[in-house]
This record gives sequence, structure tokens and C-alpha cells, in this order.
Amino acid sequence: RCRWRSRIMQDVQRFSAWLHQRQYPADCGVTVGNFQRQDYFWGLGFGAQLVSIKFGFLAALRRGQVYHLPTSHYTNPISCPSRSLDCYLLPMSNCTRETHRKVRTVGVRWCFDVDEQELGDMAGLSLKHPKEWFHAQLAGFIFRPNERLQALMAELTTSLEQSDPLSNESLTVAAAAAEAARAPRDRKDPTRAKAKGGRDHGHRARQESRFRVTPDPTAPSSTLTRRRMLEVTASDVASPRDAHISGPSVQRLQSSTCVAIHIRRTDKFKSHRKEDHFPPRTFPEYAQLFRGWAYWRQSLPTSQLQLLLGSEDKATYSQFPPLVTPTVTYWVPPRYFVMDMSQGKQFVSINQGNSRLSQLYDIMLIRARERNMSAAALTGARAADPEAAGLLKDEGMVLLAQMLLMGHCRAFIGSYASNVAVLVHDLMANRRLLDGFPMIALDVNGRSYCGCGASFCMTLERKAVRDPTKQLKEIIDSFHS
Repeated sequence: RCRWRSRIMQDVQRFSAWLHQRQYPADCGVTVGNFQRQDYFWGLGFGAQLVSIKFGFLAALRRGQVYHLPTSHYTNPISCPSRSLDCYLLPMSNCTRETHRKVRTVGVRWCFDVDEQELGDMAGLSLKHPKEWFHAQLAGFIFRPNERLQALMAELTTSLEQSDPLSNESLTVAAAAAEAARAPRDRKDPTRAKAKGGRDHGHRARQESRFRVTPDPTAPSSTLTRRRMLEVTASDVASPRDAHISGPSVQRLQSSTCVAIHIRRTDKFKSHRKEDHFPPRTFPEYAQLFRGWAYWRQSLPTSQLQLLLGSEDKATYSQFPPLVTPTVTYWVPPRYFVMDMSQGKQFVSINQGNSRLSQLYDIMLIRARERNMSAAALTGARAADPEAAGLLKDEGMVLLAQMLLMGHCRAFIGSYASNVAVLVHDLMANRRLLDGFPMIALDVNGRSYCGCGASFCMTLERKAVRDPTKQLKEIIDSFHS
């Protein structure tokens, strides 16, 4: 086993060295640079942009071209005037647009077959590895945080908000959930909407509404039922590997006991963007999946586990944590985001979110010009100037920091209908391999891993179910025919 592990790690090093050799040529003047077109790319959500980078990078490698990170509308135009993801990550190459012999501008790549035999031969690997292994290695190379992003990750780990499992509100929500679960179903419900064949697609929505608790403002204990948010306090770092990623001040959230959970609840299930043909899963269903895994597949008491929660829906942070008591739940405070879920800054859909984020960035840019302050000046003043700190908020950087922190956990629960889940899986698979531990990822709908963009994964799933005689490679190849 030790010898086999050694050979795997040797292949990891060989593949990384091969990627570095391709991206850092001795003479950029004889190479072709590969750059992403902005048009369609800027209409995507951030998770979709990040997942597509894997395929853009892989396509460039197969053509013998040097890949460059694209620009994104999620970057802050004040602190990142280039709007490039280079503002977050270590340089992908020592070459620039000007130093290449030739430049090729390409469109978005979403999904194509990863030929593991071809890649293994190109990189000189000694073992055969599955497609998932290559996706993890590509993600690990691409998403290496630079100094700015590492500093933000260190700050976030000491500023996470956390649930209080013993608070009155937590106990109230948990009790209401238990009562709703015991309540008999109303079989005469006139609002029950059945799909073709009698399937009830409205059941989960009605069940979820039963778990929403509105505290009585007239109750004597109403002030006590407010969720108590506790700042993270000092504790030991879980492992030496954590120190160089989040700094020595990493406190309560530990990779050895952390389980990442991502709950997507909005436009994946409604409007013209509906992609997941399954109805949205309820908070109790996510909680049950975590509890089942914790009971059957690991040895720590649930009180010693920690959850790192991510969601675009504000209700998630008040309704879900009480259902996993006594496990403490952590999440990134809304104040770090530009779209902080306050009035006028809520996420509803990709198009709405993109439009609103652009408006907010424009307002921030105008205000910075009014104050005649550069990014450097704002950075120097941010500690004593709340407005300066606000003008430097970077939506993309916080989202990526959150995904990287999730990738440090020991297990992941989510839905592959979301690009965030696909990317966190890749990041976690890479890190768990380096740490010598198995990869644990659970899809709330029972799906297996799919490394493509989430919309293509859903299309792939539907086509495979519709015609079980077709091989997945055949369906994936048809995406580009």
C-alpha cells in the first residue's frame, strides 16, 4: 500500500511538473497564447466561469498553447483594474500577450471527454488514473491563491459567524421541524399540483414551508430567541498543512473535523433557467444526509464535527443550522460580500445578479473617483475608514475564498446541479489526495460526480436516462458535433 501511495504521489509531481513546463516555456516568443473571449463569458455565474476554466486550460494544453486566465465581471474594478482572475491567483504563466509569437482568442469550453490515456502519456505518468483524478489536478494547479487571496482566507477563518446550537431560536426551529415531521399529511389539500403520472412536485415545497418558523414578537422570550452570532475564538490549528494556507491564526474551523455543505435554492429550480429536473431538496433532507453520513461513515461524535455552510439564500443561515444540532455551523458573514443579501442586494437569478453586481461596482467606482483615492490609498485607509473598506469589497474574491475553504474540509455535501459543487469537489479531491485521505462527497439527489459545467451535467443526465443504450462519451462528444 505504501509503495502504491508513493507511485501515485510521484505521478502527482510528474503531472504538476508537466503543467508547469507547458505554462512556463523557456522562450515565450515561439509559443501561442490562448485567451478567453469576454462576450458570453461575462454573462455566466461565477461558479460556471470557474468550472469552464478547467476545460479551457485542458484544450490549450492539448493544442500545445499557453493558457491565460480570463477576465471576470465579478472582480472589483477599483482593486483589480485589469478585471483578470490573475488578481486572485498565482500567475498561470511567465508569458504575456505581448511576448507570444501568436495569440489565439477562443470561446467558452464547457464539456468534452478527458482522454486519460492521452493525458497520462503526454505527462509521462506511470499509472492509469480516472478522469476525476485529472480534473482534480487541473483544479489544483489553476486555483492556487496568491498573497491577497491567502490573506482574505486567513481573515475569514477568524471572522466566521457561527450558530449557537443551545440558543432558544435553534431549539425552537428544531422543535418545529420535529412537530411538522410528525404532522399527518393533508390528503385533501386543494393546492396539491400533480405532474403527469400523478407525481406530486409541490410536496417538498409544502413540506419546507412547514419548517419556517416566525417567532412571536409578543412572546416574553422574543429577545432571547434571536440567533446569537459568536465570533470565532482561539484554538489549535488542525494540521501543519493548514498553517501555510490560512496562516497561524486559523482558529475554530479545522479541516480534520469540517464538513462543507452548499445549498443552492433559487434559479436552478425555476424560470427559464431551470436545469435540475428534481424538485429542490428541503433543509431537513440536507440535514438527514449529513446525519446519516456522520452516524454510519465516521467515528467522531456529531458534537465534534463542524459545518462550513454556503448558500445564496439568506433563509438558509437561520433555518438549516438548528436542524444539525449539536454540530456547530459556520458561514462567511454577509458583510464581506458586495451582494450582501440586504435590501436591493439579494441574489434572485444569474442575469439579475450579474446586472445588479455591475451596477453596484459602477457606484463604488464613481465614489472612489469622487474621493480621488486609488486602490492603494483605500487599502491604507480601510482600517479607520469604513467607506474605504466597503469600496474594496470584491465579490469574486470572497466567493473563491469560500470555495477554497470548503475544499479544505474532510467531506462535502451538495448538488452537482450547481457549479460550486463541481468545483469544490475538484478542489477537495486534490487536497485530500495530497493529505493521503479518501475523498468523500455526497450529492443530495444521489448523483455521481460529473466534472463538466453543471448545465451540461444535467443535460448529460437527461439524455443518458432517455436512451440507456448510449455511452456517456458518445453523449459528451455530441455536445460539439
